[in-house]
Amino acid sequence: LVKTTNVPFSDEIAGSGWINQELWLNISGKGLCKWNGKSAEPLPGGASTADKRLNGIISISNGRVLLATLTGLFVYANGTITPFANGAEQYLNAQKIYATCQVGSNIAIATVYGGVVVLDENGKQLFTLNKSNGLPDNDMYSIFGDAAGNLWAGHSLGVSRYLVSQPFTYFTAGIAGRVSDVLAAGNSVYAATSQGAFVLNGEQFTKVAGLTGECWDLYSFQGKVLAAANDGLFELSGASAKKLADASYV
Repeated sequence: LVKTTNVPFSDEIAGSGWINQELWLNISGKGLCKWNGKSAEPLPGGASTADKRLNGIISISNGRVLLATLTGLFVYANGTITPFANGAEQYLNAQKIYATCQVGSNIAIATVYGGVVVLDENGKQLFTLNKSNGLPDNDMYSIFGDAAGNLWAGHSLGVSRYLVSQPFTYFTAGIAGRVSDVLAAGNSVYAATSQGAFVLNGEQFTKVAGLTGECWDLYSFQGKVLAAANDGLFELSGASAKKLADASYV
């Protein structure tokens, strides 16, 4: 059973959020307010958002409240609003913030053009979800974190669920062919495919130069990465390959 209450309200609401069982509102011309059951009560230091639209108001750790505008993130704490330093500032400014939510202890940010960015509560960028790694579309319209810690994203092609609780990441960008082997060596991840060898660079794979034929197996031997391919035996280093032996010896 859901109880609803209609409250006469003449001011323009430019953002809202549910903080510690209380409704917070950003009101044009007034700034951040808290609904006390009868009226919108201005919050100390909240007037600086009076001319802004907030696309997200969510609670994060240590009593802080995260405020999201179209182009950046801010923190409200102890009556003061300050920029929220994070590892995705330039990306969020360019891709435009549409909505935010909590996913477990992390922060998910839906963007207008660039999919979803996930940060920890200290602002460290954990990962980005977009068309290059599994989302069917980059245009996000809504976002929600469920009780299991998974992320739901609404976009122009429907709804997607990302299983954050599952220890898997789906990579498609930059890689081609049938994958026959994968090797993690040091700080690098390599994939052998029917179209060569590829190395993971950030969130997408890059083709290893110098190995053009089909690659079958990858090995880590005495600190070196070796690849067995149709053209012979190769040593891989970053995004380049050096032939060690012809195919007749492999």
